[in-house]
Amino acid sequence: MKIWLSKNSEVPIREQLLEQISIGIASGDLHSGERLPSVREIARRFQIHPNTVSSVYRNLAENGLVEFRKGSGVFVANQSRIPIDEQGAGDLIGRIIDEARKYGVTPIELRSMLDEYIASSENTLIVLVESDLRLQEILAAEIQESLRTEVKGVRSIDPEKIEFGQNLVITAMYDERDELNKRLKRDTKRVFLKVSSVANTLSGRTRPDDDDMVAVVSGWAPFLSLAKLFLVAANIDPDTIITRSTCEKNWQSGLDQAAIIICDVVSARKLENHDGVAVFRIISKESINELKELADWDTFR
Repeated sequence: MKIWLSKNSEVPIREQLLEQISIGIASGDLHSGERLPSVREIARRFQIHPNTVSSVYRNLAENGLVEFRKGSGVFVANQSRIPIDEQGAGDLIGRIIDEARKYGVTPIELRSMLDEYIASSENTLIVLVESDLRLQEILAAEIQESLRTEVKGVRSIDPEKIEFGQNLVITAMYDERDELNKRLKRDTKRVFLKVSSVANTLSGRTRPDDDDMVAVVSGWAPFLSLAKLFLVAANIDPDTIITRSTCEKNWQSGLDQAAIIICDVVSARKLENHDGVAVFRIISKESINELKELADWDTFR
């Protein structure tokens, strides 16, 4: 089951998560006995507090929708014993329709979108192969934001153990193409990711003055050197470029003096209080579009 959480929505994150899991159970998308993602997994994936997820699971348990199994996790409860709450279901549907209208979706369009979603019994799973865990985190975050779907990150993959079925898409950086093509089965869907350019990041922004400071921020060391290289190639004076690793203590020192802060999508979440933040997306738009087409993302795209 796919989960989408929007921090820009008027609906609190807790309510969004609660409603989506409830709908998944009610629609049969989540089956009795199915194990749900752990509190830590959901909190990490969506960058929310674990207490929020725990509160949702407790609410679901109190209503008989899920059950806690000591040492095993949270599972969908046996739904045969749960009576239909018609009033509650009606209220839930009303809230969904109201929320859809805010995005310009009419009830008729919403019905069509839901029909398409329910008809798709299996959701495409994207498996990201990347041995560098910091880069893996950044790439996964970029894909999740663009496609609104779960990305499973792995350091390596054994083609003989792939049991995900036809809705699996393998993705990795472009320099892994030759090696993975030798190992993957011919019918395995795959997308090799090309790198974007800093020029795209700066597009639409006022070019910094010659004496303006430009900062580059990331927890992935190669990002710092790569972005600086691109900036110099774009005729930015190297003496005006500073780099900051989020892995180091006091990494935010001096950032207030920068006219532009170029960072990766993960680091951007730590820079919400800074002006001039420009997110450099490592994955090119071409590769993101290729992923969308291959995964056949039409519903809710």
